[in-house]
This record gives sequence, structure tokens and C-alpha cells, in this order.
Amino acid sequence: MPQRRWLALMLSIAPMLWTPAAHAASVSLGKYPTSDIRINDTITAELSTGDDSSYDPVRECEIVAHHNNGNDRVAYGGSRDQCGHDVGVARPWASFKATPGKYQPGKSYKLQGWAKFASSGFLKDEVTIRIKPMSGMITQSAYTVNYGTNSITVRGRFHDGATHMGVFRGGKEVGRFAISPGSGEAIGDIDVTALKPGEKWTLGVNAALVYSGGVYWQHIQDLTVTRIKHPAPPTPTWISPADNGWYNPRIDSENIQITANAVAGIQRIYMVQRRKDGTDWSSHDITDFTQEANGNVTVPIYGSFIWHEGDYEVWFKVSRLGTDSEPSASRTFRVDTTPPTFDWRGLSAAARTITATGKVTDALSGPSWARVQYKRDTGSTWSDGGRAYVDGDGNFSHSFKVSGNANRPYRYDVRVRGFDKAGNPSAWSETRQIEVQRSYPVAQWIAPEENSTHLGMPTYRVKITDEKTSIKSARITVYYTDRYGRETSGTNNLTEDSAHPGEWIFTPRLSDFNRIKDGSAFRAEIEVINADGDKAKKITRSFNKGVSRPFDEFTLTAPAGLGSIKPGDAFELSLRIKNLGTAEGVRIQVPLPAGLQGNGQIRFDADQSSGAGSGYWRIQDRLSSSWDGKDRGINLTSTRWDETPSMNHNEVVVLKLPVKVSDDASDGPLSVTATIWHLHGQDDRKTATVTLNGKMGQLSDFSLARRNVRDNDASGGFTTGDTFVYRLQGSAPAHTKLDNLALAYALPNGLQPNGQPVFAAHSDLKAGLNAAWDGANQSQLLQGEVSLPAGQTVIVDIPVKIVARTQPGNDIASTVTATASQIATAQSVSDTFTLQTSGFLAPAALSTTLTTVPDNASPHPGDTLHYRVGLEARRWALDGAQLDFVLPAGLAKDPSRALAFAPESHVQQGLSTTWSGRGHLLADGVSLPAGQRLIVLVPIQVRENVKPGLIHSQATARAANVRGTQVVEHLLPIADVPRVDGPLRLEHSVDHQRVKPGAMLTYVTRYTNRSDQPLTDLELYHLVPPHTSLVRADCDTPLPPGLMCSSTATRAAANDADGGNGSGGKTRIHWLLKGKLRPGDSGSVSFIVRVDER
Repeated sequence: MPQRRWLALMLSIAPMLWTPAAHAASVSLGKYPTSDIRINDTITAELSTGDDSSYDPVRECEIVAHHNNGNDRVAYGGSRDQCGHDVGVARPWASFKATPGKYQPGKSYKLQGWAKFASSGFLKDEVTIRIKPMSGMITQSAYTVNYGTNSITVRGRFHDGATHMGVFRGGKEVGRFAISPGSGEAIGDIDVTALKPGEKWTLGVNAALVYSGGVYWQHIQDLTVTRIKHPAPPTPTWISPADNGWYNPRIDSENIQITANAVAGIQRIYMVQRRKDGTDWSSHDITDFTQEANGNVTVPIYGSFIWHEGDYEVWFKVSRLGTDSEPSASRTFRVDTTPPTFDWRGLSAAARTITATGKVTDALSGPSWARVQYKRDTGSTWSDGGRAYVDGDGNFSHSFKVSGNANRPYRYDVRVRGFDKAGNPSAWSETRQIEVQRSYPVAQWIAPEENSTHLGMPTYRVKITDEKTSIKSARITVYYTDRYGRETSGTNNLTEDSAHPGEWIFTPRLSDFNRIKDGSAFRAEIEVINADGDKAKKITRSFNKGVSRPFDEFTLTAPAGLGSIKPGDAFELSLRIKNLGTAEGVRIQVPLPAGLQGNGQIRFDADQSSGAGSGYWRIQDRLSSSWDGKDRGINLTSTRWDETPSMNHNEVVVLKLPVKVSDDASDGPLSVTATIWHLHGQDDRKTATVTLNGKMGQLSDFSLARRNVRDNDASGGFTTGDTFVYRLQGSAPAHTKLDNLALAYALPNGLQPNGQPVFAAHSDLKAGLNAAWDGANQSQLLQGEVSLPAGQTVIVDIPVKIVARTQPGNDIASTVTATASQIATAQSVSDTFTLQTSGFLAPAALSTTLTTVPDNASPHPGDTLHYRVGLEARRWALDGAQLDFVLPAGLAKDPSRALAFAPESHVQQGLSTTWSGRGHLLADGVSLPAGQRLIVLVPIQVRENVKPGLIHSQATARAANVRGTQVVEHLLPIADVPRVDGPLRLEHSVDHQRVKPGAMLTYVTRYTNRSDQPLTDLELYHLVPPHTSLVRADCDTPLPPGLMCSSTATRAAANDADGGNGSGGKTRIHWLLKGKLRPGDSGSVSFIVRVDER
């Protein structure tokens, strides 16, 4: 029997077996599924009842499901049969759905069942329905993005009734994406454009159940997104326009263009502009631009075309990969919208040239230029007469040409308008009239005489006049027969002789004159044009060319007193040439016999030569660099063309030919013969010979050379402390042994040993050095009987060091003398070098400073102070030291004080007595020893009309023995806080002139009693500057005797005498100084501010 039927049977017989108390009614409620239920699942509920039909039968039953909106009856029975009193009778059951709205994931609800019994009354049972929370996970919980990445993709899988994936940031939904019903997967992109470099976002990922009545959210997981912060790009720089330029962009309604230079790859330019008075702030993000390969970028200052008159300040920074640079330097743009005025000064004419003079006046940007127009007839159209730039005072003089007639004058109308530096035009001036009349120049011959004869180049001279205007050009054309019999000509310009005004001259080139055939006639024609382009009547003269006698003198001589020569001797042969007439294509050959050899470059002796002209290739210009007297090296001249080099009429050329006696020279006379001719006169060939007497050989290749020079102070020359090695070298004759060889070297003043001499590694002589040699008491480099075999070489390296000289002069000459038994006369070899006393580079030689006294001064108009100009000789003594200091606009020399040396200056004499604001601070000839410093105190007065701001000053240092100059600069802030004149003197200063946002500034006000009476209970006020925030205000210590100080900070009223504003947004600092400030006593108060961030 089934269990339920068995149970029903037992219940039916219960009254016969048990007492009434044992026949209790019962209710039992069940559900399916039995575990957690997902949203939208179907729930089955069943109510089981037990009763006693005779004693306590069930009368009614019900199943109730509770939910968010209340409860629902999901099953009901109104009789014993409907309430399932027996297993064979259907009992109450219900099937309903966990629909969204009524049910919410993650929450629990009650399911209740009850039954009403005849005796027992109501019995009930309940169970809990728990809706399973939504679940899921994402595939990536951390993202790192680079600049330019504007979104991330979020992926995840979700279950348990979720329909969407939702992403939140800061409690705000930023994305919702549908979940695929089959896979449970959701994918979506989240916008991260607003994520800044270096910033990190935390995003919450939620499962969402979206239904008709709303959305259920279930937080699943957080994810993070971090944007990489790249290094800031370098600070950009200005290219153009220049600082403090003048503009009126309203003229063309065009924005002003700027060009900046920045690192490659910038994506954004942030530009800030404002008026210098602190108003009209505006900024622009600029992304539409093109950057050139050199980093330059040109962009407009947006909105500048509506700027009003006044000064504007502009700066910018750039962004690359999302990171901003530091701000650039600021530049000032000055706007002038007021037109200038023009005043006539004069109108004149010379021939066809009209000259207009006038003055352009402009009080703001200043005058710049003027435009001139003219017309011949009153009713005709104006023509442009050109553009004239004005001088510093606005004055100008401008000339232009018009058409004219030599027979009658023409009348012209002229008008002018001026322009200022901002481009504003003035009104056209009144029209003035002028008459012009054409003029012609006149030319007259002065020299040479008609039909004169010339062996050398003539100088043509003419007198040229023009009554009304100047001469533009004068040309001469020479017609002649050339050396080949051809008729030809050449034209050249005459130039005015500065020693004889009105006379014009021309001297032809030698090559041009040489082209004229000897003994032939030629003529010259003069053509003149004046400034208006009008020509004179041509004038002509005829001349004759004489017949030349080239190389009238040609000699070759030895040095006076040369005597006998021997191997190793070096000297110069002198070759003298004198010419009558002219010669082209000069050729000179000097072969040397066996026993003699060339010993360097041919030398032109300018002192013994004369008569050389210009405008042609002279012999001294074409000397051969390869002459050695042997084989192909016997030519003294090198040629570029057949006609070069040349000689002029009566020219004398003296050449020095360096020769040396060879080691293999034999005894007896040696003869040298020179030959000369010119290309177009082979019959004029001449020779000259000199004979030399020979003697036996000596040391060959005897030399003393510097090696391993160490410039320890990098001066570029020889100075104290430098070291080097002298290499002494000589060889015995090829067939002669040198016995008892001695080498003597006494060190000159200025040198000392820097170690012991040693034989070079490749010296044939290896022994015999004198270990006691010191260059002073012991001058012999060798000791004992030293022999040098025939053909062998001795090489000695002698280390030396340059020391301070104890005798006058800068030349240090070393001489080594060699003797041997086989040498007839002692041989000497020398080397000389000069100590460096000039040519030092300025950065290494000079140290220049420019400061104020007091330091960090911030004076008012009319105040006085000192500039402190210092010059130090860093490494070397300075000759002719000089400091140039030109006061800028806004500053003047204090007339009540004179230049003075500071007490700590090593130099106390040599100040300029004429300096009045520009030029030299020092007199001529001031010397400054090495390591010492001179300091000049320059008395300065700030002009009364100077405006607050920065005044730029610079000083230039130089010295006669220094290459280049050194420039130092200084920015002097002129205080913008009003000065209180009278018995109490206030001086204001600030510790920095340029700061960045976030930086600190310290403002100091120094107070002084300038009267002869005590001042009682002083009160000082100061407004905190705009764009800064007050950090603290202080009473600086020590206080003057008899004073107590306190400070307070309050909001300034709009009408505050020190400068409030309408919003009352400025801070006013008040210092109260209780007590008496004695005459002459002074003290200070200060406050610190922080510069506001942008």
C-alpha cells in the first residue's frame, strides 16, 4: 500500500484508537525548486493538510506568495475535498513565475499556506523563497592606455537572470551593453577621452536585469584604467615677431601671426593673451596647425584683430602625448590705433630730381616712413614717388625722378602721407608745387696730353660738370691695335678723384695696356651720364704707345761678406730685376748646381722693391711654391695664363732665393746662373751669374725643434706653466767621423729643466749624456770623449718648462752650439718663440658682472642707486682693459655723483672723466694683473617719466690683448607701488622678476626717516598683487630702537586709495609701527605670496 494511502487509512481509524487530544489537525507547505530560484523561474507550491472528518474536519485552505508589491493568492480551497484531506483527493497547489518587478535577484520572500479546521481553527505553514543574485565576471580588471587612446573594451560573462552589463564611474552609468542569451557574454567600449595623463579611474562593472518596470543592478567587479604620463616636452621658444613690436590689426582686420619653435610632434598649443594692465584675459587651445621639419609652427593670436590701443602680453605652451610643456617667455605686442601727423619741411628740385622733406609725428608707436605721390597735371592721376624711411625724430628727405624738358620747365604737384610703426597712415598732406627742367653734363679732357707717348700705363683724367644735378656714371672706351694687328676696344668706368672733386680718373690694368701694340697709336672716348640719365657730348683724344725695353737691369748676388761656404750653410741669393716699359708672361729660371739645394720658399723683398701697380698679376703674386733648383723645380714663377705674371714700367722686383750647402758639396767654387725672358719677347732673354767659394762639410740636418707641446692653460700660445721637449738632432758627414763631439745648451731666461735629457729611441748615439746638465751651471749635454761615426745621427730630447721671466721681453731664444775636432768653426742651431701676451679668448680671460647697489633694488622714478660693474682677469694679465656701459632709456647718470672704484677693487685709478651715460667707464691704458678684479660704481638716477616695468641694461668688457668681448645683462624692476615722498622714504623690492605658477615671492618695503625730527606711530599699507595669494606678513627684525610692530590683513575696499577693485577681492596688509622712528633710522616690513595656478 502506498505510504500516502496508508497514512490516510491510519487517520481514518484514529478516533477509535486515540483520545481526542491525539487527533490534531496539521498543515504542511512545500515548494519546487527546493534550492535558490533564479529570476523568471516557475515556482510550484503545494499545501498538505491533515484532519479528522468527524472531529476536526478542514473547511478552507489557501497559499499566498509575498513579493515586492504585496502578495498574491496563488491557490485556494473552499472545502474538505479541495483542501486535500485525503491522499486520494487533490490538495491545493500553485504554479507561478518569479517575474521581475515582483521579485528581485538576491532577495528572499515568504510563501505562506493556511487551512481552517472545524475545531482547531486556523493553522499555517510558511517557507522562504530566495531569488538567486545575478553573477558574472570580467576578463580584464586593469587597463593601461597611452595618449590618443580614447576607449577601452570591457568583456564579461553573466548569469542568473542578468540581461545587460552596466559600467559605472563615480556613481554615474557610463555604459550599458546587452548580454548574449546563449553565451551570457557582453562586450562594450567605454569612452576614456577625459582620462588625463597620469590619472587613474576606477570603474564598477554591474550585472543588470532590465525589465519593463525598471532595472535591477548587481555589482560584480571593479576595474581600473590608468593613462600613461609622458615626459613634458621642452619649453617652446619664440621665432617671430620680435618683442615690443607695434601693431594695429584693426587696419586689415587680420589676426596677428606668430611663429614659435617646439620639439617635433606637438599636438596642441595653449596660448594666453591679456592686456598688460591685467585685463582682457583670454586663452585658446589650438590644434589646427602644421609643424615644419625644423620645428617651427605659425599660428594666429585669435581675437587680436579686435585689440584696442594699449600693450598686450602673450605666452604659450605646447602639448605632446598629452603632457604640457612649461610656458614660453612672454612677449609684448603694442597696439596703436591713432594715426600720425605729417608736416612739410621743404620741396626742391635739381634738374629732373625732386626732393621732398618733412616730418612724421606720432606720440605712441613713433614715426616709421612716408609715402610720396606726384602728378604733372592737376587733373591727372597721382603717381608713386616712392617710400621714405624717417630718422629717429621723424624727419625724412626723399628724392625721385620725373620727366623734364631742357627748353622749358614742367610744374608738378606733390603730396605726402606719413605712417607710424603700427602701420597707421596719416591724412594726405596739403599739395605743394615744384618746377623741374632737364640738364645735361659737360666733360673736358685734363690728361694725358693729346698725342703723348707712353711706355707705362697712363692715367686718364677728365673734368665733368653739371649745373643742376650730380653725375651718375662716366665711362671710357679705348680703341687700339693689338699685338697681333687686330683692331679692338675696351670699355671701363671712371671714378671721381676724392682729392680733386669734379675730376674723374681711370688707370687701365697692365694686361689691358700690354695688349696695345708697341709703337702704335690709340685713342680714348669719354661718355658721361648724369643722375637723371641724361648724357653729355662724347669727347675723344689720341695717344701713342712707346717701344718697351724689358729687364733693363738683371743681377744675381750673394749676401755681403758671405765668404767661404761649407756643408749645412744656409743663406739667400738676391735676384734684382728692373723693367723699362711693360712686360707680360715673365719667365725666370734658376737651376742650382750639385752641392746646393733649395732651402724653402722664395721670398719677395718688399723693402727693396718698388713701382708695382695694381690690377694685374705681379711677379710677387705668382712665385712658385715648388722651386728647389733641381730638375723640374727650376722655375721661380708659376703661371695661370700665358700673360701672367707681368711687370710695369719702371718697376723693380727683388727676390730672395733660400739655398743650403749639401752634405756632399765638394771643395771649390759653385756657380749659379739665372735666366729671364717674357712670353712676347723671346729676343729679350737675359742671364745673371754668381760664384760661391766652397769649404768642407760639418754636421748635417742640424736642428732644434719643439715637440710634445702641452698648452696647460688652453691659451692657444706659449704661457707660464706650459711644457714641451726640445729635440736636438744632427748627423755626421757621410764620409767623416766627428771626434770629441760637444753639444752646449745654456737655458735662456724663461725656461727651466723639466726632467733629464735622454737619447731618442732611434738615435745612433746611445751613450755619453751629462747627468749633471741643468742648463745653467752645467751647459754641456755630453761628457767625456764622444765620437759620432760617419753617417750616423745623434738625437737628444730635452724636456723644458716655461717659467716667469726675470728680464724684460717676451721672446725666448734657445741656442745649441756643436763643436768637434773635424769641424773648422762651431755650428749653432737656434729656436725662438714668443710668450703669448694677447689673443686670449674672452670667455677664458674675462669674468664680468653687473649688479645693483643695493642688491635686488626696485627703485621708483626719480630714485638714485649704483650699478656695480666688475671685471676680473681670470688667468692672464689684461692690457688696455675697458668696460663699456650705455644707459638704456629710463635711466640717466646721477649728476650729483661721479664714477668711483669700489673699496674692494684692486684697481683704484683709471676712471673715465667724460662718461655721461654712454661709452667707456675706464680711461685708456688700464692694466689688470692676473687674478685681480676692478669694480666700478656707476651712479644712476631713474628718470621721472619712466613707467613701471623692467629696464634692460648691459655692459661690455674687453681688453687689448683679448679676442672678442664679454657681455653681461641686468633687468632692473621699476616699482609699481607709489612712493611716498616727504620725511618718510619707502623703497620697495621683490626677490624674483620671473616666476612660475606655484612659486613664492617675497616683497620688502624699507622705510627711512629722512627728516631731522622723529616720526611717531607710523602706519604702512600694501595691496597683495593680482594673481597671487598671501602666505604671511612679517615685521622684519631687528626693529629700529623705540618701535613696536604688528601686522593685519583684511579685504580692501573697492575705493581703497592703494588700488581696490569693484568686487573687493584684493587683500590689504596693514603694519602699525608704535613709537618713534628717530631721524636717519630705518627698518623694513615684508610679506610672502604664492603665484596662483592658471
